[in-house]
Amino acid sequence: MPTSTPAAVRKQIKAGQTDPLYLLIGDDEEEKSNLAADFQDAIEVDLRPFNVQRVYGDDTTIGAVLDAARTLPMLSPRRMVVVLRAEHLLMPKRESEKTKRELDDFRAFVQAPEAHASVVLVAFKLDKRTSITKLLLKCATVIECEGIRDTNAAARWIREQADHHHVKFEGAAVGLLAQRVGGDIARMRADFARVLLYASGQKQIRVDDVKAVVGDADLQDDWAVADAIQHRKTDVALRELGLAFDAGKPKEMILGQLRFIVERKLDSSRIPTAVEALYRTDFALKTSAGNPRVLLERLVVELCQ
Repeated sequence: MPTSTPAAVRKQIKAGQTDPLYLLIGDDEEEKSNLAADFQDAIEVDLRPFNVQRVYGDDTTIGAVLDAARTLPMLSPRRMVVVLRAEHLLMPKRESEKTKRELDDFRAFVQAPEAHASVVLVAFKLDKRTSITKLLLKCATVIECEGIRDTNAAARWIREQADHHHVKFEGAAVGLLAQRVGGDIARMRADFARVLLYASGQKQIRVDDVKAVVGDADLQDDWAVADAIQHRKTDVALRELGLAFDAGKPKEMILGQLRFIVERKLDSSRIPTAVEALYRTDFALKTSAGNPRVLLERLVVELCQ
């Protein structure tokens, strides 16, 4: 099937005409997460427990995914099966007779998917040399979420988002913001939101507004703490947290990024204790129950564990 775009797929979802198999791929993690959530939201709230299945590729099997896809929907025309971190499922670290049989079953499914279900595979990167990837690229609806490739693409993204939010940017302000994000789509989203908040109520966003809230690209990495937590690097996470505080980053922004990493990136086995620690820290910060830096350092250590 031809490559599609997030906007085109959202139109399909809104119209209730989703395809049976999708592959979301690329380094724009937020776009992939948002689009995966849109698929889930296509099912009525009361019916989601019966007709939506969300699994992680490193915590499930191909057999379980195929069983979910083959289960008939209940009181709904379609069933949604969302597989996050699908690369772990499609490119197993260890090959065995069992994994070979499962991949053979999955190849058969890709060529003849169930008509009553939409299976959404969300992956960071797949080896395009493998037969399963080649088959998916041929048969699935592929959505490439590649983020920002250069400053021109960043400028286009800013203008599109400005139109969506009904705000106006000076041309020079667009250029400066595009230059300072350094091609990082996660930082682009965060900095764009900060500029909108800072310039709220203004008729036009100016260069000075961008300079006031967005630093140079090589001086900050908004997601360094979150990335270190994902990979259980406690020392790196604490160092980056200290740099974030020294740079004057608001504690609310840091907590928001940690919440995102808990909700979207952690292994399922880590989520229950991580959520408990997150809400405990959130309450402590809101009630001034301790030094914000100490509270967040403690949270970072818990999340890394």
